[in-house]
Amino acid sequence: LPTEYTVSLKKEGLFIADFHSYNVVQDLLKHIIVYEFEPADYDLQEEIMSRTDSILKYIPINEGSYVQIDNRYFPPIEDNGIYRGSWRIENEFMGGPVMGGPIIIKFRYIEDKVVVSLGIVFHPNENKRDFVRTFEAIL
Repeated sequence: LPTEYTVSLKKEGLFIADFHSYNVVQDLLKHIIVYEFEPADYDLQEEIMSRTDSILKYIPINEGSYVQIDNRYFPPIEDNGIYRGSWRIENEFMGGPVMGGPIIIKFRYIEDKVVVSLGIVFHPNENKRDFVRTFEAIL
């Protein structure tokens, strides 16, 4: 984990680290989340997306607002165990592409559990490609 991140939540089965930089010109928020679960006997993609939406509610936003995967226009696309898509904030003004504005979600099996790691970034009006590449390397 890069040293710029602060661990904001660490409990059994869930880890969240974040980086926040606020200034007069621009805000930058990055989050890395890792969680695990024992899969049910149904659609793994649906279970990952549903559980991720539930976990994203741990990201602190304004009261009454929460982060959610944005399925309205482009649902996350899976390629070789990596989902790429976008996120939005419910009841708030900001949102952007999951693999940044983007969000990237990776999953892998470890014994009988699925381990999901994801990264999201909020950096309005800026290119997020480098952040996405960094998430790909970290996750």
